[in-house]
Amino acid sequence: MAEASTPRLCALIAISSPSLNGSSRPHLQSRRRPAVIESYEFGRIVIKGKRYTADVIIYPDHVEDNWWREEGHSLSPVDLWAIVQTEPEVLVVGTGRSGLMRVLPETEEYLRKQGIRLIAERTTEAVRIYNQLYQSTKVVAALHLTC
Repeated sequence: MAEASTPRLCALIAISSPSLNGSSRPHLQSRRRPAVIESYEFGRIVIKGKRYTADVIIYPDHVEDNWWREEGHSLSPVDLWAIVQTEPEVLVVGTGRSGLMRVLPETEEYLRKQGIRLIAERTTEAVRIYNQLYQSTKVVAALHLTC
């Protein structure tokens, strides 16, 4: 009887144990966490049940709200210093509902040199992309919530 239950016990341990890299996520690919960004509309976003009404940066372990850039609708390298320090694989930038925030060419070059893939889209699309990527990729999102 003990022999029959051992494989099942090992399977349960493998499913519920943290991975070797310290992640506490289950090893089963079919189990997906709920979307971290629950909703977005002009000027408002809900992240893990909390509502924000100012631009945000979503890190793997926390949300920085009230994100400001040196030049309001231009994203420059200096605006991304803290993000780069976290060494994400991907940075998803939401350029606003209408896409008015610009990612400067020097910002694109800076991120490329840092080995960070940039995805810049209108915020509605950026939210969708982030929700797809955050489960399998070290990703940060910097989202402009208005224009």
